[in-house]
Amino acid sequence: MNEDLIHEFLTLNKTEALQKKDHKFIPDYDQKSIVKNSDNKDRITIFTPNFLEINYCLRGTAHEIVGSHPVTLSQGDILVIDVGTPHSIKALADNDILINILLRNKIDSSLGKIINSSKNANIHSKFLLSNDQFNKYLIYRSTQTESQLQNLADLIIEEYFQPGEFSDDLIKSYLDNFLILLSRNTSLYSGTMIGKNISHLVSDMLKEITQNYQNISLNNLARQTNHNRSYLGSTFKKETGISFSKALTDQRLLVAYNLINISNKPISTISHEVGISNQTFFYKKFQEKFGQTPNNIRKKEKQLHY
Repeated sequence: MNEDLIHEFLTLNKTEALQKKDHKFIPDYDQKSIVKNSDNKDRITIFTPNFLEINYCLRGTAHEIVGSHPVTLSQGDILVIDVGTPHSIKALADNDILINILLRNKIDSSLGKIINSSKNANIHSKFLLSNDQFNKYLIYRSTQTESQLQNLADLIIEEYFQPGEFSDDLIKSYLDNFLILLSRNTSLYSGTMIGKNISHLVSDMLKEITQNYQNISLNNLARQTNHNRSYLGSTFKKETGISFSKALTDQRLLVAYNLINISNKPISTISHEVGISNQTFFYKKFQEKFGQTPNNIRKKEKQLHY
């Protein structure tokens, strides 16, 4: 990020200086949202009925409550809040920078669109949309996502605040790619791990499950990390609450679900592609997870397009 821009963000403008003095938020959203001060003088509550909201912690930390869930963002973390979801933000410290990006709903932006926007990425499964937590927000930890995500966010911010020739076109292009990267980095546990203290080791294991679900195994990870296989398995279970094998199977099933919806490949081929060679096991686990057989889901998807 351009250091001149960082300095500009850290310098209070007239509105910010007044807010800091009076501890009262002055709305500057121009009818974009409903903003009010909460009972806590250092916190404001925001409701964006027509916007998908992206909070990018550029520097320091930020403390928010989304719905009833407390969320702490560290430098590089990205929080995506769904259309119409109320949330509150605690006053930032002097060296904290939180960038707020609002995307109009008319450009077809929503968590559902992000999750389903890429056809070949990790978990763009309609199944996730039945989870109320995913309908409200997703979090992308800098330690668990590709660095390109933060790089693109920086480019969008720089072009917006320091515009040059073709800045509008560049912002649109960057934003399109940013949403695709969000989609690719949507982890199976982007929501459920928000309130948990996940170590870098387990974060890396989750990332491997997302990116290399076809071939990854605890044995492979043990060789890559120089850790004992049993240690990896027990650490993963302790920090996530589920076994490594269940997390891996869930990821494979979610990818299979997506492939069933978007392709005409035989179910047996899809099962092998996602890393499950035992057809009996695949059908059993698929029905347990989604409550329907793969064939029934494919039939329903086809009916929606006719």
